[in-house]
Amino acid sequence: MNRLHDLRETLSYNLKSADEFSSCEFVLLDYNSRDGLHSWVRENMREYIQSGRLNYYQFQTNKPDYFSHAHSKNIAFKLAEGNILTSVNADHFIEPGFLEYVKEKFSTQADLALISNINTGVQDNFGRLCIKKDNFFKIGGFDESFSGYGYEDTDLSLRLKMAGVNIEFLQEELCHRYLCHKDQERMENTYDFQHLHKIFIQKIGPNRSELFFLYKSNELESGVIHRSEHDIPILEQPEFSRGMWRGSESEMIFQYNDGSERQFAVDKDGMYSSEINGLISRLVEVKDEKNFQDLILKKSLILNYRRLIDRKQAGKYVVKNQQSNPTVFLKNFTSTVLLPNQ
Repeated sequence: MNRLHDLRETLSYNLKSADEFSSCEFVLLDYNSRDGLHSWVRENMREYIQSGRLNYYQFQTNKPDYFSHAHSKNIAFKLAEGNILTSVNADHFIEPGFLEYVKEKFSTQADLALISNINTGVQDNFGRLCIKKDNFFKIGGFDESFSGYGYEDTDLSLRLKMAGVNIEFLQEELCHRYLCHKDQERMENTYDFQHLHKIFIQKIGPNRSELFFLYKSNELESGVIHRSEHDIPILEQPEFSRGMWRGSESEMIFQYNDGSERQFAVDKDGMYSSEINGLISRLVEVKDEKNFQDLILKKSLILNYRRLIDRKQAGKYVVKNQQSNPTVFLKNFTSTVLLPNQ
């Protein structure tokens, strides 16, 4: 969504890198972009569309308001006609010889998935995937409950392993280039980035804190986290607790969906605080813009990491994503198609 600035650099290059495979289909999904993608494709990609190399799809119904990695990739894979699916993000390059390499790998191993080398730690190059279509949909595709950013591809790899699919890292020299971007760009098309109003942190102990996310709609999400051996803290409950908030210059009240309520009054230092059994708790507001944006990203990482932990414990590899009404797309500016069921 809204990645035309990336596609200007990557799409033509990737199409030319695949010249030796005339039967290769590129699916470009316009995820309700509002950055001029429609006009740019019409003006610059007509030759590839007419040749059948590129198929461009636009939502006509069920248009998404916010970006979802899992949902967008599931749709693109459903629209693709080939038996071997390859996910290439808008900021990724593929090199000449890449498709020949993929063809050779799958000619000897049917139950195979090729993924980005997560051991490199290069975050911008994560998300690459090559897989047989039947294996992808056998496990239900990406889990669309993974919201915001992070771990949806790790979860997919985990479930593929559970289903008996062999996982190998992609040959790096054929897919090592990518466009760098800041964390704000990762999150700017998400609901949280556009609707979060305030974030508070309450210290509980040396390694534990509670996070409070207050939305412009007066909705509230909160949860206790503790430090882990990894970079991402552990959320102590399966989901963030939800409710509503209201506040003034003198008090802050959180009312949760389970009927519980928490009240904080402004103390002599001008901070929201409460006292329970002689212990004083204070809410520290995150006012620095960079720290605020960092926590928006970390919120989705914390929740998705918790879902990944729960997945490992449950051992179930098939997901059933929520079904919406039938979705209609405009294909290549001329014809309408219905999203296939898998």
